[in-house]
Parts: sequence; C-alpha cells; structure tokens
Amino acid sequence: MPENGSAQRPVDYYASLGLDSRAPSHALLAQLSHRISQTTIGPERHLMEQARAILGDVGKKQVYDQRLTNPHAKPWTPDELHELARAQPGRPAASGLGAQLAAIPRRVLAAVAGGLAVLLVLVITVASCTGGSADTTVAGDDTNRSNSGEAGDSNAGKCWRVDNTDLPSAAFKDKSDRKWQPRWVVMLTEAYDLPSSFAGMATTDWSGGRVSAVFSTPYEGLTQFQDKNVGVAWPGVSRENDILAVVDPSGKVVAEYSEADASRAPKQFSLAKPQSSGFYRVEARDGLSIPQAANGTETNMNFASAILPDAFDKSLLWVMMRGSAKLYKANLYLFADSVPLGQGADVSGCGVME
Repeated sequence: MPENGSAQRPVDYYASLGLDSRAPSHALLAQLSHRISQTTIGPERHLMEQARAILGDVGKKQVYDQRLTNPHAKPWTPDELHELARAQPGRPAASGLGAQLAAIPRRVLAAVAGGLAVLLVLVITVASCTGGSADTTVAGDDTNRSNSGEAGDSNAGKCWRVDNTDLPSAAFKDKSDRKWQPRWVVMLTEAYDLPSSFAGMATTDWSGGRVSAVFSTPYEGLTQFQDKNVGVAWPGVSRENDILAVVDPSGKVVAEYSEADASRAPKQFSLAKPQSSGFYRVEARDGLSIPQAANGTETNMNFASAILPDAFDKSLLWVMMRGSAKLYKANLYLFADSVPLGQGADVSGCGVME
C-alpha cells in the first residue's frame, strides 16, 4: 500500500485507472484483482491495490464517491485515501473517515427496514382483498428457492467466470515454499467419450506439442477448425499411425480419420488458439472425476495433457487430462481472495466478468 504523505499519488481512481464509476463494487473488485495479478510490484500496482481496497467495498466506495463528485467538497488527499483504504467498516469511531464509514451500515439497514415495512403493508392489503383464500406463497420464499440461488447469495462478489485468455494464471508455478494455490481454476463441466481407437490415451503418457506428419492439424492433441469443431489428434499406442477425431461444439464425435483418408480431414484453421499442457489448478463439477494419474504434489494440482481455449467462445476451454481418454469441456473462474492449498472451489453463483 502507498505510504502516508505520498503527494504524487492520484486521488481520482476512475480517471487514473480507466474505471467506470457506475460499476458496482463487486465488478470493480474483480476487474482490479485481475489487473493486479498481471502487474509487477511498483507504484502502479500499489495504486491498484489501494483502489481495490476502497472501490471493492460498498461502504467505502459510497464515502469515496460522495466526496469525489461533490464540487464543493475538499479534494481527497493521499493521507485520507490511505486512512480510508485501511478503515474497517462497521466499527465504532469517534470522528473522521472512520466515523463516516461506520455510519453507512446503519443507514443501509434503516433503508432496508423501511422497504420491508412497505412490502409488508402491500402483502397484507393484497391478502385482505382476496379474502385470505388465495395462495400466499411469494417469490423468494425458501420453499421455492433454487439451490443455485442460495449458492449465488454466498458467492456474490467473490468469484467470476472469466475469459479463457486468462488460462496461464491457473498454472501452478514451481515454488518450493508454496502456500497458496492459483486464484484461477479450470472447472471441468462436461466429459465426452472419444472413439474406441483413442482408448490407449488413458494409459499412455503424452502431452500436446508434436507436429503431425499425416494431418494438416498443427499439433498432437487439440486444435480447432473454421466450422467451430474441435480436432483430437493422436499417434496411437505405437506412435506410428496418426488418427484424428472431429468433435462438434456439443461434444458429439462427427468424424474420424486415419492415414488412409487423411486427405479428407479438415484443414488447419489459422485463427485456432494454441494449446498448452502442464500442471494447472483443475477441479471438476459434481458427477465428474479427475483421473488419479493426473494428480500432482498438491490437492487440485492436476496435469492437463492438452488445454485448448475455444477461438469462438471466450468462456470455453477444451481439455484432455493425463490418465483419461475423454474430452472435457471446462470454464475458467477467478476468485477475489487468495486460496489456501487444498481448498476446493464452489463456483455456483459466481458472476461473469464483462
């Protein structure tokens, strides 16, 4: 965080960092967390961290915005912003920014209480007009609430589905003193069977990267074609007879090619994204499992033989896992807070980073 008295520190975060002042706190928190993760330590990163501490908190953002947009108010000073960033909302304070911040929850609660009182009057009025014989179940009743809604409440502002371009951030770095896992997680959502000729992939240690001498596809592993279909190329157990399976966006195998009919196979698409392989933070939705052969030295550290970002759908990843002959679909999620080793990801109710 910036030191007290840093006179050169900008005081308008929106202008300095190109942020939208109309965006809610949870969106600004996600945006700044993403930018911080890709910025080296220095003045720019310190500014982003201070902005995140203020704009990512609903109460602090309200205090900051009220003064920033008031033409008659004294401009924020670096010392005051430092104090605001470090303040803890809701705790008693005698004066200054702490007192202003502590008062926010009470005002919010008062507004909510007033709204509930109005709603109660409306419900009573409607019930009396219908003679009490109508169904009194209202939207939002616990008996009608979906599981995803409940989870969404708990995860609101804590995690987001992000573009597949952030995939490198989900990789485990080679650190001997590792205490945290990546805040990005590759979440497997669907698994699809490949033709029986690919069964040997489950028992063969391979990773994408070899140039195919038979097909025009660029790599052994995964690639994508101009019609949005995905290709799975493999040299077979003998590593002599290349085969290619073509899978449509729904996960259905629509074609299979061998050396004999390689000339009919789809041609390389110049805008296909490059695949990668290695140890990533990979987890699976309920009903799916990750092969034991993929496990690394830490929980959730799993080896992906190939991961291909979809060129047409930025939210989608195609994945092959070590020890499996299945093709997986996955999404990439970002969590706002640091994640200790061994902790699993609950992505139900996560937002979407625009």
